[in-house]
Amino acid sequence: MNKVDRKRKKKRSNNTSKPNVAFNPVEATKALQHAISLHKAGKIVKAIQSYKKALKLNPTNAKNYSYLGLALQEKGQLLEATNNFQKAIAIKPDYAQAHSNLGIVLQNQGLLKEAIISYKNSITHKPDYAGAYNNLGNALKLQEKTEEAIINYQKAILYEPDYAEYYNNLGDALKDLGKIEEAIAKYLKAISLKTDYAEAYYNLSLAQLLKGDFHNGFANYNWRWKNEQYNTERYLLHAKKLWQGEPLEDRRILVWSEQGLGENIIFSSIIHNFIKSGAKVVLECNARLVKIFERSFPAITIRPHPKQFKTFEYNSEFDFIIPLGNLFGLLCSDISNLQSQPYHLIASNSKKEIYRNRYLKHSNNMLVGIAWHSNSSNYKHKSMALSELRPLLETPGVTFVDLQYGDTFKERSKLISDTGISIIHDEAVDQMGDLDDFGAQVAAMDLVVTISNTTAHMAGALGVPTILMLSKLPIWYWMLESDYSPWYPSMTIFRLKKQGEWGEVIKNVTQAVRDRSADHNQLLTNEH
Repeated sequence: MNKVDRKRKKKRSNNTSKPNVAFNPVEATKALQHAISLHKAGKIVKAIQSYKKALKLNPTNAKNYSYLGLALQEKGQLLEATNNFQKAIAIKPDYAQAHSNLGIVLQNQGLLKEAIISYKNSITHKPDYAGAYNNLGNALKLQEKTEEAIINYQKAILYEPDYAEYYNNLGDALKDLGKIEEAIAKYLKAISLKTDYAEAYYNLSLAQLLKGDFHNGFANYNWRWKNEQYNTERYLLHAKKLWQGEPLEDRRILVWSEQGLGENIIFSSIIHNFIKSGAKVVLECNARLVKIFERSFPAITIRPHPKQFKTFEYNSEFDFIIPLGNLFGLLCSDISNLQSQPYHLIASNSKKEIYRNRYLKHSNNMLVGIAWHSNSSNYKHKSMALSELRPLLETPGVTFVDLQYGDTFKERSKLISDTGISIIHDEAVDQMGDLDDFGAQVAAMDLVVTISNTTAHMAGALGVPTILMLSKLPIWYWMLESDYSPWYPSMTIFRLKKQGEWGEVIKNVTQAVRDRSADHNQLLTNEH
């Protein structure tokens, strides 16, 4: 340092007119410890303020920047969190935890490639860092590099063998590969390490149900109510009145449907059997299902879900409550006791005839409805492009109807321009807006060919002959190997052998439709 620098430093230190916070390691440490205690107590805003105060006292503390980044991340301030993790790394390039934390916040912004680089940097600086291996596994799993993800989960377990979350994540990856028994073993290990681990219990239930173990699967399925993605508040608010199988003769019970439209429909298949209990049943459901449920279950009261669950009081009105999924689980835990019926929903017959006459226009063709896409983010592989169905759409003697929800205009237009094939699209029917109209449209079909979506559930529930095309690892209620559904007797299942390769399934489905069409034409010939 030269003389001029010394003089300037001295001059600044004697300048009291503009006070600065001086570097004070003792006070900085106290401020950081205070911030950490606030953070642990869940007081995030105050913790952030304290972290920033500590940084003014010691602006070169890498740990402080990293902790501040974590707090900012919890507040959803991802860009600012990213900036603080990067500052921590700039000060201490070998700070493995900061690299891993940076990876998490980048991943939360959808920057998977960048996140993976950060996780690998973390492991480079700390080769036994179990958390970084786990985080890397999560990112690789999102990239569908499942085998690589499994290797990293196994390394996480190697370095930290008593951490339940690693076993749960490994179980998920194994399940994605169809290794259900191995996945179940990992979920059970996670639960043995953390006996109240709701996510592991729920994941275990899905694996058990998928393999057809309904007794254990439905028992564990109720752990879903301790997972954040469900409306736990309503369930817990009235848990004291939860029906557990008590006699119901002349008792009032509220049943409310849950999850998506598909679950609303499949779970409702148990209602006809439940009515035999003698209970006075009120069923709350998605508002779009009210009309068709009223027609199908005239012995009970149907009403739409209230807009505000927690403001609705049940204590004086009902003796018991139960979510529809719980009811389904109680009555279906032994599949041999399931009394299959050809259908459980009833469409408007007058609307059905209107649609059928509209589409056939005096033709003797077989009327086949098709659907090929799902918006599900959890099961991305169950959809296909309309163009992949070309072999099916070339079947002679068949009139095809678009039963796919959403805007299909571009796909249908491209199909016409590429092949000259057109399918009927009825603008008067909103597949998602008015499910009573949609139900009548589906009921008008001689056959429905669909992937796993609302169309599959509606067709199966109405008893319409249905061909279901399934991905290799489907939603639990389709199970793993069977070519039929215990919930929908009119359904035949065709399953993928290799994920994403629909060609063989479409070939087999096309042949099945051609056979049905030939039978249809022969029947018409015999009638004449």
